[in-house]
Amino acid sequence: MRPWLAIALLPALVLGACSDLDTYKGTYGGGVVGTDDNACSDGSCSFIRRGFPAGTELTLVFDPDMTEGVRHVSTTDGAFDTTPLERIDPLQHDRLSQFDFPGGTRVQNYIFAAHPTTGPLARRDPLVFVSLMDNDSVEVRIIVGKGDYFGVFVLDRK
Repeated sequence: MRPWLAIALLPALVLGACSDLDTYKGTYGGGVVGTDDNACSDGSCSFIRRGFPAGTELTLVFDPDMTEGVRHVSTTDGAFDTTPLERIDPLQHDRLSQFDFPGGTRVQNYIFAAHPTTGPLARRDPLVFVSLMDNDSVEVRIIVGKGDYFGVFVLDRK
């Protein structure tokens, strides 16, 4: 192949191989994963759900544009009420911003800070992990403190 042709085709190959994250812009909703046992309403007997009551639903409004995008979460239990997801600027220059989970089904992962002003998490600083999945769904993990609140939510596009 001629060198000039390879150089001319390179941008098309690179752009064609990239995932278009803009397709993930939208509203998602779904429930917390974990034991749905009435005797375990706060998740204290579940290894994957703590603090979030059984049946808690989460709504995520998400825009992958890290500079101007709108992102916020709400839950049916009142822990989050249109709470903004804030970009953690130092992470943009740290290897942690490239974290991944095993399995290869995630397109992109993000870490955000949240600062609820009402509800049981007011004045606390949850970390919110958002994973864009290759099947157009989203997983959200919320961690607060030493683990008194921990939830995994599997969300589908609304």
